[in-house]
Amino acid sequence: MKTVYRILGKIKHWWMPFVAGLILVIASLLMMFYPGFAFAGLAVWFGWMLFAMGGFNFVFAIRSRKVFTGWIWYLFLGLLEMGLGVMLLFHPALAAQALIVYLAFWLVYLGTMRMSFSFVLKEIGDKYWWLSLLGGFIMWLLAFIVLFNPVVGALTTVYFVAIPMFIAGLLAMQFGWTLKKLGVKEMVIEEEIIAE
Repeated sequence: MKTVYRILGKIKHWWMPFVAGLILVIASLLMMFYPGFAFAGLAVWFGWMLFAMGGFNFVFAIRSRKVFTGWIWYLFLGLLEMGLGVMLLFHPALAAQALIVYLAFWLVYLGTMRMSFSFVLKEIGDKYWWLSLLGGFIMWLLAFIVLFNPVVGALTTVYFVAIPMFIAGLLAMQFGWTLKKLGVKEMVIEEEIIAE
């Protein structure tokens, strides 16, 4: 099967993804050069995100109560998340600590998954199974460093956000630039359909 993508005219707004990417790149570089301010901003964002998630869960529960038997749990979850979000917004230091703890537990989870997966690799005969095991232990070690050293925790959190943001910005800029150069062309992409 062929999927045909056509550009039917010159794309006039190619600059929009380019500018959006440029903003991401600049913001990520500012985060990297000013990690203290960036971490404070992330902590506040964490509080707002939790509050917004709670609001969505609360509204979902109320609107779905007649058709969804588990609505009450979403109602409680929404109220809890909104309460935690408000608490974090009024106590930014607590939000910063919560963000670091969240990152540490995420690293513990990833490390545990890597370690358990290493034994699956060993069972199927992969001679490099130990790399996954080692990677899991390194993630655990990083989790404890992040948890018990707040400065490392804050910097790690900032760079875990800034680096993917930088990459996303570069890719958006490249997409915009490619659209500018395309003009009027027809792109054909071959797709192979695999029957299941």
